[in-house]
Amino acid sequence: MIKKLRILHFNDVYHVAASQAEPVGGAARFGYLIHELQKQKGPVLTLFSGDAYFPSLESTISRGEHMVPILNQLNIDASTLGNHEFDHGLQVLEQLIARNNFPWVISNLTDSEHGGVAARGCLPYLVKETQDLRVGILGIVEKEWLDTLPCLPPTFQYHDFITKAQETARMLKQDKECDIVVCLSHMRLGNDIKLADQCVDVDVVLSGHDHFYYVGSGVDEFEDPDAKLLAQSNKEDEEMLKAWEQERQLQGKRRRLVKSGTDFRDLSEIELQLGRQEDGMRVMHMHVRRHRVLGQTPEDPEISQMVEKIERHLSRALDKPIGFTTTSLDARSSVCRTQESNLGSLSADLMRYCYKQSTGAQIGLLCGGAIRSDRVISDGPLRMREIMEAFPFEDPVVVVRLTGDQIRRALENGVSKWPAHEGRFPQVSGIRFEFDPRRQPGDRIIQITNVEGPQADLDMEAEYVVATRDYMYQGHDGYTMLGEGKLLVDEENGITFVDLFRRYFQGLAVCNALQFRLRGHARSCSEARNKEPTSKWRDLIIKHASGLRELSQQSEASSVADIVQRYSDTLARESTQGSQKIAQALSDSARRLDAEQQPIHIARAALFGNEKSVPESGRETPRNDDSGGLLPGLPINRSDTRTYASESVLAQWAVISPVTDGRIVNVDASACPDI
Repeated sequence: MIKKLRILHFNDVYHVAASQAEPVGGAARFGYLIHELQKQKGPVLTLFSGDAYFPSLESTISRGEHMVPILNQLNIDASTLGNHEFDHGLQVLEQLIARNNFPWVISNLTDSEHGGVAARGCLPYLVKETQDLRVGILGIVEKEWLDTLPCLPPTFQYHDFITKAQETARMLKQDKECDIVVCLSHMRLGNDIKLADQCVDVDVVLSGHDHFYYVGSGVDEFEDPDAKLLAQSNKEDEEMLKAWEQERQLQGKRRRLVKSGTDFRDLSEIELQLGRQEDGMRVMHMHVRRHRVLGQTPEDPEISQMVEKIERHLSRALDKPIGFTTTSLDARSSVCRTQESNLGSLSADLMRYCYKQSTGAQIGLLCGGAIRSDRVISDGPLRMREIMEAFPFEDPVVVVRLTGDQIRRALENGVSKWPAHEGRFPQVSGIRFEFDPRRQPGDRIIQITNVEGPQADLDMEAEYVVATRDYMYQGHDGYTMLGEGKLLVDEENGITFVDLFRRYFQGLAVCNALQFRLRGHARSCSEARNKEPTSKWRDLIIKHASGLRELSQQSEASSVADIVQRYSDTLARESTQGSQKIAQALSDSARRLDAEQQPIHIARAALFGNEKSVPESGRETPRNDDSGGLLPGLPINRSDTRTYASESVLAQWAVISPVTDGRIVNVDASACPDI
């Protein structure tokens, strides 16, 4: 007797608003389509393969909370974790999971601290009963992207995906009497193929992580009726279809594997026919129909209202201050594309320090053309909108291992067009270099000094870990040599510049506030210097922002020891090295002044934890506003800067004073362009 199982599958959804080009996607149209399919042809399982909460512009403001009600509207039966679920730390992820109305499943990532699966609220497997079938569901991830995450607790344990998948699938069939086992995966295609080939008790693999559509050779029928509605064919889709047809002609294992595109633009409708064999129930036939979310697709009214509310909130939140700069930030193209810029240096520093602990990043390399606002951002409150205007591109930071010679060639490319205002001109961190524009392009770099640790010339044969833009790694602006290196963090696992700045300011705000509360005054930990950055906090700020925020929101604590003792669990769960480094930084900051720290503001009163914010024009404002988790108590207008700077609230929040420190030297001073 043949039994049928119907599944709807999607993965990797980030932007709730529709795009301009077809297929436009968008959560509202996607919601309408999935609801219509759920109402048709009887019962259906709706499965999701990870990556929803981050990264996006919306998540930069909401820390993923904007996606909770939208996902809850989609009638999801089961999901697995993607790498970006961990972008804001484990604690934030667990809070988001707790608000979902559907289960998350992760089978090969556990936490030795409590003996369960990695994130509280997740399941190691799931059994669903539908259409007289018992369906076992497991969730599998790959080690490759786990190694790139900067904020996993040290108690996390990874289990080989093939061994764990087969072990769990066999248990589901033998002990739980499941008729079929579906694996929700968040891995690259190569690992998915290994999984499908080697795990005999896994019947179907539904995967994410790769942002393309794919059907394996075990798919017996495939339909893509919406393709003819697109104005032009997609080369990637054509190649996928050709490969599927060719694989089906070959003898060998039929891989029942599907990846369902990305970003609310694609949805797979899968129909399985199952029959009883000598070794149990097996998939006899697999039919996949690809649905595309087009501009002509109606919108779900309820989800449409949610999206509109998110966009209104986002617009307001972008004008809220996220920090304070005591120096103007130079984003002029004439500067960023010809010489060192303090904003360029700060950005390269953040790239390097974001990945210093997880990958050992030693150098940050950014092209000046990445900075786009072409203006000077004046000193005073700094808003998220200004960061977005400066860094409008969504290509993320990637990390690559390069030789000293490849780095030299990259810098030669960067200065090859000088004095033309070319976007390739480099902004750097971790190195200092001199160039002579009077020499021929390709031979202009005179010296490159490694300033990480003891200063020494860069070794042309040694290897260095470099954080850079994916745009540059792809060879744009002449940076083809970057693609020669070994990629350590790819574009899927990297974070955008907007999120990089948000994390930094958020972490710095908490660190400043905590130091302020402990010492009675605040000091900036972001003075740009030619030496090691100013505070031991700096290494910890970006990576542990969420954990430190939770720590800082607690009630009174009499000493650093009390804080560390009380919140050691939070610290351990938010850092890759546990609580020791954070605790040490806390202790060091409380015991003595860092020799390199320069005071930005001496506070007059400890306001942190009070119910009211700093007065603005003599008026007290509520501490909690609609800033979407950004910084309350900051003045809205730059004209309030002087008053604001005299208040102790400045010490609570993120204060920066980036400078140019001579990391890029043009030896022909007479040839410097007029700015």
